[in-house]
Amino acid sequence: MFQIGMDFEFAHLRNRRNARGVIAVTLASVSVPFCLGLLIGHWSAPVLAPSIDPLVYSLFCGVGLAITAVPILGRILREFGLTRTEVGVVAISAAAINDVVGWVLLAGVSAYAAARFSGAHIALQVGGLLLLIGALWFVLRPLVDRLVAGHPLRDGDLPPNLMAAVICLMFAMGICTYKLGIFAIFGGFAAGLLFHRHEAFVNAWRRQVGRFVMVFFLPVFFTFTACARMCSDCPP
Repeated sequence: MFQIGMDFEFAHLRNRRNARGVIAVTLASVSVPFCLGLLIGHWSAPVLAPSIDPLVYSLFCGVGLAITAVPILGRILREFGLTRTEVGVVAISAAAINDVVGWVLLAGVSAYAAARFSGAHIALQVGGLLLLIGALWFVLRPLVDRLVAGHPLRDGDLPPNLMAAVICLMFAMGICTYKLGIFAIFGGFAAGLLFHRHEAFVNAWRRQVGRFVMVFFLPVFFTFTACARMCSDCPP
């Protein structure tokens, strides 16, 4: 996810047309699947989940259809060479926002299903996300610029201290998003956004680390995700 975040040329979003496109795609990609999920849940509840509250079941169906798989989409866009195009940037930006909204909705639906729904908790979660976004833009962004400038590449390779600092930042961002109720890998994506403007760093990271990540960690991620899904569907 870190590599996906730094691979895209987000400068395209300075164009108002692209920014409006992100908003439009996000609204459509959340609202349309969510409404379809509600209808599917309403129609299938008597057959597939007769013992579950139909409203709760329908809400889970809606959220399940509305959440986007950002890692898969990012990998597809990269395979087709769309990471530096306007279409690719609009797609991944809308998917990232969709993912955040989906996780917030999932937290609300889960709390409602467990009869522990709290508007204050949702407001605190949203406030925490806004605070994190503010910290990314106003605090971490300039710090990352200074970090990269203070540790220049050596013969085209990343210095060990720079690589260690980047890895620590990735884990820290993952912890932050996890604590806010968002999937931890989204923190890696957010960390990648901080580095996408440093082309030399991106190329060096892709050459030194990227290949190993794609060969080793990517299969591990998909295998872990599939196993977790299968285990969650198994009866206790």
